[in-house]
Amino acid sequence: MKLFLSFLFLFAQQTTINAQEAEQENGIIHEFKSFTETHKNEKVYLHTDRRFYSPGDLLWYQSYTVNATNNQPSQLSKVVWVELYSKTNKLISRQKTLSNNGYGHGQLELPKSLEPGSYLLRSYTALMRNYPEEFMFEKEIVVVDSTIKPLGSSGNDLGLQFFPEGGHLVNGIKSKVAFKAVNSGGLGVHLKGVIVNQYDSIITEFITEHNGMGVFSIIPTEGKKYKARVNNYPIELDLPTPKELGYVLEVNNAKKNTFDVFIRSNVPNSGGQQSLVIHSKGKVIYTFEPRLKVGENKLTIPKIHLPDGISHVTLFDENNNIIADRLIHVTGQKSQISIELESSSFDKRSKVSAKIVSQNQQSIDGVFSVSIIDLGQTLDSIPDQTIVSELLLSSDLKGYVEKPAYYFDSSNPLAKSHLDLLMLVQGWTRFSWNSITALKTNEEKYLAEKGLEINGRVLNERGNKALENGTVTFLNKNVIPTVFKQASTDVNGRFTMKDVKFYEGDQVVFQAVNKRGATNVSLQLDTSNTEHPPLTNSKRGSMQFNFSDGDFTNFSDHHQKREYIKATYEFDSTKFRDLGEYVIQGKKLIQRHGNRGNVYGQSDYTVDFRKIDTSPYHNPFQALQGRIPGVKIEIGGTDVKISLRNSVGYENNTPLSQLMPLILLDNHAMRYEELTSIPPSSIDRVEVYKGNSASAFGSEGAAGVIAFYSKVEKDILDEDGKGAISMTLPGGYNRPLEFYSPKYYPDSENNTIPDQRLLLHWEPMLFFTNESQKTIEFYNTDRETNVLINVQGLSSDGSVFNASKLYKISK
Repeated sequence: MKLFLSFLFLFAQQTTINAQEAEQENGIIHEFKSFTETHKNEKVYLHTDRRFYSPGDLLWYQSYTVNATNNQPSQLSKVVWVELYSKTNKLISRQKTLSNNGYGHGQLELPKSLEPGSYLLRSYTALMRNYPEEFMFEKEIVVVDSTIKPLGSSGNDLGLQFFPEGGHLVNGIKSKVAFKAVNSGGLGVHLKGVIVNQYDSIITEFITEHNGMGVFSIIPTEGKKYKARVNNYPIELDLPTPKELGYVLEVNNAKKNTFDVFIRSNVPNSGGQQSLVIHSKGKVIYTFEPRLKVGENKLTIPKIHLPDGISHVTLFDENNNIIADRLIHVTGQKSQISIELESSSFDKRSKVSAKIVSQNQQSIDGVFSVSIIDLGQTLDSIPDQTIVSELLLSSDLKGYVEKPAYYFDSSNPLAKSHLDLLMLVQGWTRFSWNSITALKTNEEKYLAEKGLEINGRVLNERGNKALENGTVTFLNKNVIPTVFKQASTDVNGRFTMKDVKFYEGDQVVFQAVNKRGATNVSLQLDTSNTEHPPLTNSKRGSMQFNFSDGDFTNFSDHHQKREYIKATYEFDSTKFRDLGEYVIQGKKLIQRHGNRGNVYGQSDYTVDFRKIDTSPYHNPFQALQGRIPGVKIEIGGTDVKISLRNSVGYENNTPLSQLMPLILLDNHAMRYEELTSIPPSSIDRVEVYKGNSASAFGSEGAAGVIAFYSKVEKDILDEDGKGAISMTLPGGYNRPLEFYSPKYYPDSENNTIPDQRLLLHWEPMLFFTNESQKTIEFYNTDRETNVLINVQGLSSDGSVFNASKLYKISK
């Protein structure tokens, strides 16, 4: 939403600006619109199970990929890169994660040979490489063993910077000046000092308030120079030189529903037209065209149209040059969640039911991830970097933000004022006017990766002649549904397959034929030549923790105890079950390789996809439209609505006519939006069950069932598979594993195995489908300890969620 407003000024000592709506669109707004329409960008956030690990541990994560302008789940990129770097920026590991409609998950195995210390986890999409490296996701993790030393101070070096509010000091006008003091590692330092003039007279004192940041006020006088002296440091630093004539921009963002903008000027009326623009994430929210007079001008602006996160208040001259600029942060947090438990204390090995509840029971359509850890075995605490702090703050700032989750603690009365202080000292942002004007002429070198890509060449049997108009078939039966791709060769025998899906270790099948269908050909696959961005401008700080040698020893001792239990009771990787294709949700009705016939009885209708030209369609639902009597299918992007006529009755007090049919793929229940990512060419047939025919599915099939079946190998390969080549391709997606969590029953075989788990439960891809609450269940360990539950998530409208809860395991 853009509101175009102009103003008539009536001045006294303080002038209040009143607004009227105007229709024109000036050049500034045009530049912003042009930029956001032509430059697409994304953000990535990784929710990890914790921050502290031992060598050889699995690091579990869920990826959230969003549109950078509105934080809504991105459908642009399917490939999310996840990397691990050492303290010296040496690459340790790199892998790809499949992102479906903005969500993905996986695990990163930390090598047992890792030295103890700090490591950097970085994540990005190819599209993000068109922008500065500093806007890629970063998170520091720590690998601990008994030899690690406390990560203490980064030295006595001091960096001190001053930031006049709005950008400039002006003679005779009172200004706020923020400052930030950091050590050599980029972390805030507490200090005191004074501001003196050239005659050594003290003008004012200053002191840090939070993480090395503070603010003071000053009225510069013409002909005077000012410098800062720091107590206990041999430092004198000149303040920025005041301008003789100019504008001072001040913002008061303390109120809940509005913020005040003060424009103070000593510039006589020059006849030029200034513009005050409020913009956020590349979009103009308000624009004003004031006739500024000498003195103070005040404008009160409602926050209702500002999105959560960072906004710019920018004053332009008549040539669209910046006069003054100020960041503000709006933290409406309209959507929140809480975690509810039956008790604050539970017995050992007891089952815990944790209920995730939305504020005011509002329905949520989104995906969440849950981490539950034993605080007695780790150095972790409530996370200081969350999806809320990342997407609403850190991801839009170029500089390092120390413990960003602090600023979103609603129970801390100082958090809001300290967040405003952070806005005063932050400089370059993702969507600043300067960044937009610098990037708008740049071509996007890197495109969104819609999936994996396979390139190669088909030659004759001797390998000395390119074959034109040949066909290459790709088959991967390790995922559900079976992936089937075909590509034709050009005059040079080359082919390209896009949006291919395969995981690390998958055995896949290729078959190449010439234009006559003969298989006596030679197939050559290209090696991957992906160029990866170097790690050169990380914005991480130097981690400092108030831990002793004993804390690290305790962490390592617990790890050794868990390793001993694992070795003694053969608790190994066989406890992890391969998830295969993570998009499968719901109850598994029968085995994947079971009978693929009408195992549920005779269906009411069958659609044979082998008789349909599926090339014009992007997903199976489009190919089905108008082909099933009594079934209405409406499609909008990944949103699909299906209704079966003559559906009468109720299920859980809801009319069946308002419910959606159950969707199956190869006898597995699936979400509608997940099936839209499947090519219709891979479908063999569709069976439709409704009314009495759907009774075999119980309450799940009350509104009907639409069962899709994918093609099998014999339906895909020519000449009964002659000439087919089976191989393992490098460069596949990281294959998600299912986290193993034991269940304890009176006769359970697990009852004799000591349970010392640090990570009690990890649950990614927890779907909310227009629901206001969700319950997860897990079992406690043998330890008397404190347990932390952390839940993070993202909704389809771009709302972000984070909540934590503590409880005890007692005797």
